[in-house]
Amino acid sequence: MPPPIPQEVIDSCIDNLAFDVNDLDRTCQARKALLLCSLVSRAFGQRARHHIFSEIRIKPSPGDIRSQQLRDIMKKDLNLCQITQTLDIYIADAGHKKTATSKTGLPDILNMLSRSSGGKGIETFKLHGTSNRNPWSRIDKDFLSALVGLIHDVDSDEETVSNSVGRGQFRTLKSIHISGFKEVPVALITNCSPTIKNMKILYLSFVDTPDAKTQSSTLAPVKKKRAPAKPSSHFPLASPPKFVLEKFHFTGIPNGNVDSLATALIREPVPFSQLEELDIYPQGTDDLAFVHRVIQAAAKSLQVFKL
Repeated sequence: MPPPIPQEVIDSCIDNLAFDVNDLDRTCQARKALLLCSLVSRAFGQRARHHIFSEIRIKPSPGDIRSQQLRDIMKKDLNLCQITQTLDIYIADAGHKKTATSKTGLPDILNMLSRSSGGKGIETFKLHGTSNRNPWSRIDKDFLSALVGLIHDVDSDEETVSNSVGRGQFRTLKSIHISGFKEVPVALITNCSPTIKNMKILYLSFVDTPDAKTQSSTLAPVKKKRAPAKPSSHFPLASPPKFVLEKFHFTGIPNGNVDSLATALIREPVPFSQLEELDIYPQGTDDLAFVHRVIQAAAKSLQVFKL
């Protein structure tokens, strides 16, 4: 019987195959080969699944069948939750109906990946509204609750996170990208995990905060100017940002009420005090004022500026 192929050689072959995968090409032969490798044997399958599930992209499908199937696969093999590093979700506007409901499986997927629910966490999270102006208020409460657990790290303090990451138990959320929604609660941004270094905010409008006395589970009070809608009650009170960014990308929209974000985000210069890359596409005078404040806060560290 010939000696077995060393695992290092198998892993190297699988890595080279994965390098040729093009996710945008549905006819990509390398991707088909990678899927077949995941079924060959345990020696091939473990490395192949690492590449297949390290980055998950979920786009709308008829009957939400894709997200449901992914949820069922992850429930059967919880080891896949340990592999996933990037989660990329697209949410379609369903008119007056709620989106991202429990039926779609999306809340379960977020919970299985969230440290606050016993998962290992992820490194990159992306959330897109497919119409660029999806109403935030139409996102289902179960999804919002799971989202808070995933990106806000509500059940973990910084010391616990640091110790657990050092032991390899958890991943730290390093990058967040949110685009294409209107009337987004400011706390979605300000309460993000203190481990975030890269933030992209594209085509969002923001909701000012009502008085905490009248809505106990929303944000801290901020003076209202434009957006009449109320923020979701599924977010905790806004707190001063604890993250310190290295990269920040902001693309505004007309009447995006960015003043409310600026007020909450730049109360102190800490979030931008170590900023190295700034990529900005302003759409109005309020956006330009926001950019000016960010540049002031990052004056000593900024190396790359795109306008």
